[in-house]
Amino acid sequence: MMGYYQADQGSVLIDNRECDIQSTRDAHRLGLGMVYQHFTLVPEMTVLENLVLSRAPIPKVIDWHKERQHLERLIAQNAFSYLAE
Repeated sequence: MMGYYQADQGSVLIDNRECDIQSTRDAHRLGLGMVYQHFTLVPEMTVLENLVLSRAPIPKVIDWHKERQHLERLIAQNAFSYLAE
């Protein structure tokens, strides 16, 4: 998505328009950015953990079973079914 690697399938939609991202300059021009995280600062997190922890406010107690169900529904509704395999 950031232009470091070329996609071998799928597409990126921005404002309902398919975008061809061939370089980091293309990504930047489209408003995409990256926040780099040093691997020693935060342990590796799953996609589910990243999504839950990126919300505001973060729940004091996280029902991971409920969050996983929510993520599976989101994946199914948005044609990301290959991620659930």
